[in-house]
Amino acid sequence: MAKNARFAILGAGNGGLSMAGDLVLHGFEVSGLYDRFQEAVAPVQQRGGIEMVGGWREGFAPIANATTDMAKAVAGAKIVVVVVPTFAHEWIATQLAPLLEDGQIVLLTPGYPFGTLLFRRTLQANGLKATVDLAETNLILYATRIVGPATVGIKQIKNILYFSALPATRAPDLLDVLRSAIPQLEPLANVLEVGFNCTNPLSHAPAVLLNVSRMEQDTGTQHFDFHQWITPGVARVKAAMDAERGAVVRAMGLHFIPAAEMSRRMYEGTELKLVPMVGPVLEGSKSVPPRYITEDVPMAMVAWSSMGQKLGVPTPSVDAMIHLANVMKETDFRAVGRTVEFAGLASKSMDEILNMVNRG
Repeated sequence: MAKNARFAILGAGNGGLSMAGDLVLHGFEVSGLYDRFQEAVAPVQQRGGIEMVGGWREGFAPIANATTDMAKAVAGAKIVVVVVPTFAHEWIATQLAPLLEDGQIVLLTPGYPFGTLLFRRTLQANGLKATVDLAETNLILYATRIVGPATVGIKQIKNILYFSALPATRAPDLLDVLRSAIPQLEPLANVLEVGFNCTNPLSHAPAVLLNVSRMEQDTGTQHFDFHQWITPGVARVKAAMDAERGAVVRAMGLHFIPAAEMSRRMYEGTELKLVPMVGPVLEGSKSVPPRYITEDVPMAMVAWSSMGQKLGVPTPSVDAMIHLANVMKETDFRAVGRTVEFAGLASKSMDEILNMVNRG
């Protein structure tokens, strides 16, 4: 892909600003940076771009079009990268449907279970007329945080980012387009294999749910490395949940990558560079954001449990974490989460589901 290919980034949070700044510093054109909230784009508008600090990426990345107008952001872009919490996917797709143009690529990073399936369905239900490609990754490329107004500190960059397209037959062509900008992309069999090998919830939810008092007391958690909360007991819970996820993935006929192996592949040989805060940031850019429960439980853990129920695979540890989250947050995450019913897959056999994601 030539470096004159235009990117639109939807989402001006930690991941979106990191992606936009990184692309610009590597010579790619970011023709639009969108966020629904003015307070998210205002610092970029005021500074005229994004300051990258911390060792992994350093320099100032000019952004001429930071906006709350989605149409203005995506017009003329070749690649539309959606970098928002996954509970916002349907809202984004609803707004995006009438704006897309023939030949555009929409990349969800990350997708989470059923991500592109639900995104496609929402696009189609809201007037999509253009012929576009949909793809997703299992995680975002960066371990990163906004550390000041329009200032991003990337702590680590992954060696590998798993990827597929919907349908999977489109993945080779899309890789040819995307890899010059994101060389870390590595294909998996299909978007289900990508989404169910998203390990973010295992990194986030058990540590947070089993240390919820620290968050509620808010005693220094803004700058605390929550990975230190993974004590031996929490690690055993995490391992049990991962084993259950693995049983579900294998029952689906897909390749399972254990969380520990995923972490090794993605970060082995890389250096963690902690970046201090240099100014005020929005709530969502603190080091332990609420979405570690409000996203990871309904968007991923509910999907693992729901698919397990469909296939007759028990998930008691995952179910226990969902129940704890429901009680703590006084919410029924199963009612709002990504179940097989919500994804439209309850009546389909696994062979039918795989045929749909593999060949369309």
